[in-house]
Amino acid sequence: YMLLPRDLVRTAVTIKSLMDNGLPWLEQATLAQFIRDGSYDTHLRRLRTAHEARRNALVGALRTRLPEVRVQGADAGQHLLLRLPKSCPPAVEVQAAARGFGTGVYPLSDSPVWFHELLPGHERCLMLGYGHLAEEQIERGIDGLAQALSPSSR
Repeated sequence: YMLLPRDLVRTAVTIKSLMDNGLPWLEQATLAQFIRDGSYDTHLRRLRTAHEARRNALVGALRTRLPEVRVQGADAGQHLLLRLPKSCPPAVEVQAAARGFGTGVYPLSDSPVWFHELLPGHERCLMLGYGHLAEEQIERGIDGLAQALSPSSR
């Protein structure tokens, strides 16, 4: 969407319709109403609260179950970076072991972007996503990761 002064709206709409009228007008009209009546703000507040609770559940579970790992990036996005200590196997091995306990984690080295190679020790880093998980799933996932990292499971 675009924010414009009132006196430019009609001109912008005209120009837009001459350039490309193939965009989904119904979805745009729905979004405009969603924003106009305050529902969008309400939705964003609800999402922020839910994501904060999920993040807090993840960080709390990591601190409780895996105090030896280092957590980075927990203040931004819906993922965080987990640095494994040198006593742990490389992240790709941890991924395979965690999968055996029903937990999905992702080595930073599998990232589709190249810049992970600039991060020293990236082969010992895991990305953990939490945006789509319930707090109970997060707890179970960290339990599975802790089992995968346990010396007895290696």
